[in-house]
Amino acid sequence: MQYLSSRYYDSLLNQHDKNNFNTDKSCHICTTNEICGEINQQYVATFSDILQIKSIDNGYHNDGMMQSLPILLYAAIGMVMRISVNINPSIGLFNQQKGKIVDILYPDNDENSTNQQSFGKYNLITKSGSSISSFPIIILDIPDYNGPILIPDCPTYVPICAIERKCETCHFCNRISLPLLLCKANTVHSMQGVTIGSNKFMNYMSLHYNGKKDEKLWANIGYVAFSRAQELNNLSIVNRLSITDFMSIGKSPTSIKINNIVNDIELNSLTNRTNLLNIGIGTISNFLNLIEFLINYFRTSISSNANLNLARQTFIDDLESQMNEYNINNNNNNNPNT
Repeated sequence: MQYLSSRYYDSLLNQHDKNNFNTDKSCHICTTNEICGEINQQYVATFSDILQIKSIDNGYHNDGMMQSLPILLYAAIGMVMRISVNINPSIGLFNQQKGKIVDILYPDNDENSTNQQSFGKYNLITKSGSSISSFPIIILDIPDYNGPILIPDCPTYVPICAIERKCETCHFCNRISLPLLLCKANTVHSMQGVTIGSNKFMNYMSLHYNGKKDEKLWANIGYVAFSRAQELNNLSIVNRLSITDFMSIGKSPTSIKINNIVNDIELNSLTNRTNLLNIGIGTISNFLNLIEFLINYFRTSISSNANLNLARQTFIDDLESQMNEYNINNNNNNNPNT
């Protein structure tokens, strides 16, 4: 707890340390979509020329895979984005994959565009059209991309084009849009499995966490959130937390119930493993007894019938040789000094 309490953003003494959490290699992790939306809006306002891209919607449904495409997208060169659908996971183009906009290409026949408005220090350019071909193409720099090189001398640059998704209710309603979302701020749930640290897409994270209040709503959300940071210096905590807030991590009724279920599964797995091991030992023992019986049987047969085939004696010798080899290996495995 002392280590974590030293990572409050407003208590960081080193100015360089503070600046790390305000670069394009830093992100915010929040427990609610509302906080994410506010931070992403503030992030958009830091750019001078912003492209506003509206989706093309046909029909009145908005469900299923349609929801993975944004109705309204803000884009500018330098913005960090995440892919919102699985395009080709085998080459690194999967849902939640992150990249940075390095260029925006506009269609040659740009008659559907352009409505430009000024809002203070930035210009908002609105793009709308009637088909997939009327959408701009956004070039993302995706460090984890491992597919074919699409742009010479830039192996991690990937053009992202507009796609279509149909609803799952009537299969007639559809939406056409770019499969991208802002990701300066992300929810804890969307960041599961992601590591923030050195040699990662994001190096620093500012955590918006409300302690006991959030734990009551989402069990273990604090543990998931704090564990995104690779090291302590990759983390800053925005909200002040009490001792009770720290102690509540992983202690909600739902969390305790989940932990008990996991412990039961682990105990049952250990018991099943032991039972299987005992069955295996018993099977080997029965097999060795059978071999020993066969050896004694053939020895008796040989002693009572001097004209038995030589091949039978060879078979006995082979069995004895295998038995001796097994016993030697078994003794070596059971000897801790071997």
